[in-house]
Amino acid sequence: MPNLTAVQSQNDLNKCLAVRRAVFVCEKGVPEPIEIDEFDTLRPDCLHFLIIYNDKPVGTLRCRILSPDRVKLQRFCLLKEFRGKGIGEAAMEQIADFCRKEGFRVMELDAKYEAGAFYEKCGCRAVSGIFIEANVPHIRMEKALTE
Repeated sequence: MPNLTAVQSQNDLNKCLAVRRAVFVCEKGVPEPIEIDEFDTLRPDCLHFLIIYNDKPVGTLRCRILSPDRVKLQRFCLLKEFRGKGIGEAAMEQIADFCRKEGFRVMELDAKYEAGAFYEKCGCRAVSGIFIEANVPHIRMEKALTE
C-alpha cells in the first residue's frame, strides 16, 4: 500500500510539483500558470502531501485549510502508470484519517466531473451542479469526516 507523507521541506515540495507537472501540465495540458499558484509554498494554511509507493513519489495532493473545521482537497493526482491499482483510494482514506485527527469535520473538493464516480466510491457526495474550471467540467463534492 502507498504511504501518504506530509511535506516538510522544499525538496519534498519540489517532488510534489514535479508529479503535478507530469500529470496536469504534460499529460492533461493545463497551462502551468493555472496549475502552479500562490499556495504552492510551505505555508501553514496549505498542507502538501506526497504519495509514496515502493519508495517512489507516484502522486501528490494538497489540503487548503478553509476554517477550523473545513479543509479543501486540491491537486490530487497519480502518475499514469500507478492509476487503477487502489493507490488513489488508499490515499483518500489516509488523507481523510489525517484530516479527521487534525479536527476537521468536512473535506471538500472540486472534482473533475469525469472523476466524480471515483470520489463517490471514496465516500464523497456531490453538493453542486457542473461548473467549468480551467476549461474542464467540475463538480463540488464533500466528505463528512465525523465518525
